[in-house]
Amino acid sequence: MIDGFIDDGHCDWVEQFAVPLPLFIIGEQMGAKREDMWQIKRWTDAFFQRISMMLPEELELEMVDREIEAQHYFQPIFEKLRKEPDESLISVLVNTVIEGWGRPLNDNELHAEMMADTFVGGSETTTNALAAGMKLLIENKDVWHKLKSDSDRYMKTFVEEVVRLESPVQSLMRFCARDTELSGMTIPAGAVVNIRFAAANRDERAFECPDAIDLERPRAGSHMGFGSGTHHCLGAPLARRELTWGFTAVIDRFEDMDLRKGRMISAFARISCFAALNHCISSSLPESARSMATLLDTPKGPVRIDMAKQAEPKLSNRPISGERYWSQDFMAAEWDATGRGHG
Repeated sequence: MIDGFIDDGHCDWVEQFAVPLPLFIIGEQMGAKREDMWQIKRWTDAFFQRISMMLPEELELEMVDREIEAQHYFQPIFEKLRKEPDESLISVLVNTVIEGWGRPLNDNELHAEMMADTFVGGSETTTNALAAGMKLLIENKDVWHKLKSDSDRYMKTFVEEVVRLESPVQSLMRFCARDTELSGMTIPAGAVVNIRFAAANRDERAFECPDAIDLERPRAGSHMGFGSGTHHCLGAPLARRELTWGFTAVIDRFEDMDLRKGRMISAFARISCFAALNHCISSSLPESARSMATLLDTPKGPVRIDMAKQAEPKLSNRPISGERYWSQDFMAAEWDATGRGHG
């Protein structure tokens, strides 16, 4: 991918690298055609925009239409793989009998998992980390030179520090199973709680100098960037490998890079749309606001990270089945309030 822009001396880092690297990898794992991947990216963008819960009704319905278009794309694939299984990950999802259920996932469950836990979870978060990591390298030249001098020694810790500091998944929603007291605040059973992984990852009680990137940090992987316990990210090993591959390529191919002067714009800002729920989170957990720069430089010129607006075709708003559109049933259970731009 770097071969496609290195001779130009400039590139759109997100569009030309941070988006396609994990998107193409998870696409191949899922058996998707390479030529369809940018359409699938458009559907994952719709998923994130809708769950922000900040869209006007007309635009929210438009995002729902896009997600339903994805359902129509994947439905015949499900049906074919039930008859003719292959070695792809999507075939495994379609045909594996769930322990304790005595059956594989049905169509509604597959559609629910397809965007949230495979294409979104398998690409969007890594894209955010690749973009955030590049910004950290540009802003911390000492880290850049140290990493470049001995990537074998420092790369693993750098990847963990990127995930800790920038938390590609800033938060998820959870239901409180029982009455719980946290920092003097009682959270009643059944309450919806916004779990802020980003705050935990900058907690000075867990990390010394939590706002600094430290290539010598002990137990660097002890952050909450991939969750923990039952909810630990299944894709964490793949995400770590992708980040290692991506940043190793940068170290190997770039002599240096910098922000393009006078052209820094916020490409995405992570926010909590349920501000009223903040009382459920311990006020002693620090959290830093952060945004992404849109324009970067290589030694030869600007590396642009900007937002592209795509054409909006008319889509069918008919779900695959006569049942309720699947995502509405999952919205409150798991909601990631990450706002981001198109690749």
